[in-house]
Amino acid sequence: MWLLEFLVWLVVDVIWWWLSYEVGRRVLSLASFDRMQAGPFESGGSGYNWLGYKRNLTGRLEIESTLVSGVGLITSFFALAVILYFVA
Repeated sequence: MWLLEFLVWLVVDVIWWWLSYEVGRRVLSLASFDRMQAGPFESGGSGYNWLGYKRNLTGRLEIESTLVSGVGLITSFFALAVILYFVA
């Protein structure tokens, strides 16, 4: 039972969130012409307002890592849907 729990934790926490964070980080950078950046992956949410962003010292918007992961997740699902549409 502990092996199944470990595999679920590995897939959800490590691979899923980390992969979606990396995709979201790149999408935000490209879509905003480098005016937005992702916060650290393990930021803990300190200093962000209720919308999940803050300005850093250079004046760029820094987005909380959970929101960046959400952007990456939506982008990944959309890309997968487009690929499956043209392949199938």
